[in-house]
Amino acid sequence: MGNNLITWFNFKLEKQYLEFLNMDMQLGVRDDEHCQKIMEGFRINWMHLKSNTIFIICPFLDAENGVILWECHDWKTNLLDRTEIFPKEILKCGSVGRAINFSSREKIDNFKLVQRIWLFGKIIEEWDFDFGFVIPNSTNTWEQIIDAAEEEDMLSAEIISGNIKIETLFFNRETVVYRSNLTVIYQ
Repeated sequence: MGNNLITWFNFKLEKQYLEFLNMDMQLGVRDDEHCQKIMEGFRINWMHLKSNTIFIICPFLDAENGVILWECHDWKTNLLDRTEIFPKEILKCGSVGRAINFSSREKIDNFKLVQRIWLFGKIIEEWDFDFGFVIPNSTNTWEQIIDAAEEEDMLSAEIISGNIKIETLFFNRETVVYRSNLTVIYQ
């Protein structure tokens, strides 16, 4: 009985998450011609995370020692839904540097990123980052430092692996021009 209840609960949360994503996407996308051109001409070239200090473009890096912990060069599809494997060591970093390399054919007046971290279908963190003006026909690298929660507030890799979804939305003003949804597995 207990396992059936947990399965039903997880299904219910997943359904709510998907309904939220569909609703949010309908609210964010406009039909105006300039926004459509931005969407067609916008591309993420790569992203990485690393440990802090020296920044290298795109993967997730351990921000404390500059080691690239994760990187991805396959961002060809907007509205990307996929699973990525992150090293569980990333959860021990006091801060993580993220670099995003992107190109835009069109001018973007007010480029920003909103990232939502979902756990079991509920938002547990949300971050907003502002880039500002993007020159037409340009390629840019955007770096951010993301500070981790205190060690005693961190959940274990075993609990969150496969249950964390990272929703990343890129905007021109209030209009979504690119979106990705990653389910994270920690190994």
